[in-house]
Amino acid sequence: MAQEMKLEYDAKGMPFRRLGSSGLRVPLLSLGAWITLGGSVKGDPVTDIIRVAFENGINMIDTAEAYAKGESELAIGRSLKALGFRRTDLIITTKLFWGLRSGPNDGGLSRKHIIEGTKEALERLQVEYVDVLFAHRPDPTVPMEEVVRAFNWVIEKGWAFYWGTSEWSAQEIEEAFHVASKLKLIPPVAEQCKHHMFHRERPEKEYEPLYRKYDYGTTVFSGLAQGLLTGKYNDGIPEGSRYDTEKHQMYDALRARLTSPEGQSEIQKIRELTALAEKELGCKVSHLALAWLATKPHTSTIILGASKPEQILDNLKALDVIPKLTPAILEKIEGILGTKPKPVETVSLIELSQYYGWIPIQLLSIIEGTKEALERLQMDYVDVIFAHRPDPTIPMEEVVRAFNWVIEKGWAFYWGTSEWSARETEEAFHVAHKLNLIPPAADQCEHHMFHRERPEKEYEPLYRKYDYGTTVFSGLAQGLLTGKYNDGIPEDSRFAKEKHPMYDELRAGLTSEEGKTKIKKIKDLTAFAETELNCKISHLALAWLAVKPHTSTIILGASKPEQVLDNLKALEVLPKLTPAVLEKIEEILATQPAPVLWTLHADANSHRRGSAWLTAAANASGNFKAIQDTSESCTWKVSGDKISSLWYVVTLGLLA
Repeated sequence: MAQEMKLEYDAKGMPFRRLGSSGLRVPLLSLGAWITLGGSVKGDPVTDIIRVAFENGINMIDTAEAYAKGESELAIGRSLKALGFRRTDLIITTKLFWGLRSGPNDGGLSRKHIIEGTKEALERLQVEYVDVLFAHRPDPTVPMEEVVRAFNWVIEKGWAFYWGTSEWSAQEIEEAFHVASKLKLIPPVAEQCKHHMFHRERPEKEYEPLYRKYDYGTTVFSGLAQGLLTGKYNDGIPEGSRYDTEKHQMYDALRARLTSPEGQSEIQKIRELTALAEKELGCKVSHLALAWLATKPHTSTIILGASKPEQILDNLKALDVIPKLTPAILEKIEGILGTKPKPVETVSLIELSQYYGWIPIQLLSIIEGTKEALERLQMDYVDVIFAHRPDPTIPMEEVVRAFNWVIEKGWAFYWGTSEWSARETEEAFHVAHKLNLIPPAADQCEHHMFHRERPEKEYEPLYRKYDYGTTVFSGLAQGLLTGKYNDGIPEDSRFAKEKHPMYDELRAGLTSEEGKTKIKKIKDLTAFAETELNCKISHLALAWLAVKPHTSTIILGASKPEQVLDNLKALEVLPKLTPAVLEKIEEILATQPAPVLWTLHADANSHRRGSAWLTAAANASGNFKAIQDTSESCTWKVSGDKISSLWYVVTLGLLA
């Protein structure tokens, strides 16, 4: 017997957008369950929130298996049944990764958990299928092929129509696309990511190639920065607010951040945005923040959190603000924020030739450029030929085929990349494997004590998966790490004589606050090198680079033979770099990229499960540095430097 329809869907003017490249239309504003539905909000109030959202055009609900340890899906399932909505009027999404029980296979992205987890999520939701199933985090312990095949099995079974990612790196998403292409399977259609006015680097910069290449979409969470962009915390933490009442560990960090210099800077910006919103747009700052997100072309939907129906109705007013966000207003907003990521630098080889002066324009053609380079070198071949920068205007298949043609011709033995992103390198590997061709062997990248994020963090998955090497340039930071600029710019130095635009920037950098901080650290390192290692700081800096396991070679620059002979003394310093010495260097530098930090919390019943899962993960990846198991608090902290996702904190059953 068919269920009685209690409420017909009416969009009420809600804008709809395609979810990425898919044909699924999703409302610009959707309802999220994290923390609230089934968690801090239980029973009839859950039904009231869902009903008010639906009555006002919000027909998409997002949840996850881990939200309130499964109670979120149960609460939503009960409410949907009580409300009697037509299933075809709804868009329901859920996410898998954390799991609920204590077995070693009850979490992660194994085929077993994806399939069993989906089945159990459907039972809790009391539906036959979800519209989109997200991988709630990447799982570096499971082969990507297994992940892609499992999500496709779920789709073929009719349990989901689409699959997506959540908080994956661009490199991991790129890999998923290439695996799906190779196997002729369905790739992910969208990413569920954090995006707000103070968190922009990943969604606006890192993912940009994915938007351009795959029309990837985003379903955005934390659009109001955990409530910060409502303005309610401009003058402290009001009693009864979420920051006041929530005991969640995340809120401890948020409360502490409010009083930090960075937090106070954000509060000042929110005050200025509040004034702009009220005086020029006639709205609240929260409406402005949500409307601003909606102007981003690859925002498919913005997930709203609500603990009461009134919050839904208030947030809907953001739709009226979107048409008011003219280019002039958006420019004013950027002027206040100062958080816009620097655009991805893409320069043509013609521009590079004009900038550096010594790169021949002929390198615009890989084959012709190689031939002419060999003529200039008076050689039959080079050992390695590098792509000096990525070229987003040329299909990767063309690039890979051209370098392989050069190798087959005998003009080079290997090819490599230089200053490519991890995503671009990942793409090159997959194209090469698909075509049964030779992938790149190494990247030529900048790496020194003050430039570490890319070579030590972004490239880490490439080292682990492909044993990728680096040929390092600028190991002495353009001479800064020789110590010669500790007391200014000597008259006969390169910084004094060079008219190159790069040196204009370097000279200006010396007098900046950041430059002064670097000089102070270099002075401390100089004293450390001389007193404890009996060497120059330049020797220490080069030896420090050499201890990095994926440094294949360090490229030395020299304007006279004596410089080469001096730099060779770095080899004598290598044996002196004991773990204790390296630790002291890191204390002086304070530039080490943040390692992976997995913090798992569970109740006593889940304690064995957490230990087992960590043990399995450690065995699978073989690269965790430390495991702390505190039985009384049921807390595990695991830091690792060789996990592909270096930016997330795991809080079992709690995190979004």
